[in-house]
Amino acid sequence: MLLAARGTVQLAEGRNKDALSDFTACGAAPAFEHMASPAVLHWRAMAAFAATGCGRPDLAGSLADGERQAAKQYATPAGLGYALYVKAMVAGRGGTLTLLPDAVHLLEVAGARVELATACPELGRAWLAAGDFAKAAVHLSRAAELSRQIGDRRSAVEIGLELRKVTDAPIAESSLPRNTVSPARPMRASATRRSRRGSG
Repeated sequence: MLLAARGTVQLAEGRNKDALSDFTACGAAPAFEHMASPAVLHWRAMAAFAATGCGRPDLAGSLADGERQAAKQYATPAGLGYALYVKAMVAGRGGTLTLLPDAVHLLEVAGARVELATACPELGRAWLAAGDFAKAAVHLSRAAELSRQIGDRRSAVEIGLELRKVTDAPIAESSLPRNTVSPARPMRASATRRSRRGSG
C-alpha cells in the first residue's frame, strides 16, 4: 500500500522514474493483487503512465497490455473499460479514437463515474483534434458533469473552459447536447476514489 500511495504522489508530481520504480515493485509482491485499493489493483496502468513520462513507449505498451490481460481475468465492464482507456492513452494519437469509444461505453455500462470522468474528456479532446466539434462537445459536456458529481471541481472548471472554446466554434445547434454545461487524469481519479471511500 505504501509503495502504491507513494507512486501515485510521485506520478502526480511528475517524478516518473521514481513512480515507475514504486509501481513495478508493487507488481513484484503477489499479495498486492488481492488488495482492494485502486492504486494497487491498477499498478500496471499507473506504471504505464509513468513509463510514458519516462519516454519508454515500448514498456508503457507492454504494461498497458498487462493491465488489459489482468482485467480480462475478472471480466468486469469497469476493469475492461479502464484497461482500454489506459491502452489508448499510452498508444498515442493513433489509438485514441480506436480504443476510447469502447472504453467509455464499458465504463458507462459499469456506472464507473470516477473512471468516466477521466476517460470522457480524453475522448472529447480526441474528437476535437479530429475536427469533430459536435462529438467533442458531447463528451466534454459529459466529462464536466461527471467531474462535478464526484466532487472534482478543479477538473470541472478546466473542462468547462475547454467546452466553452468548442461551443464557440460553428456547430449546428441540433448537434449539441441538451444539457451542455458551462463553466479533465489518472492521479486525480485515484485520489477521488480514495477520498470518496474515506468519507463513506
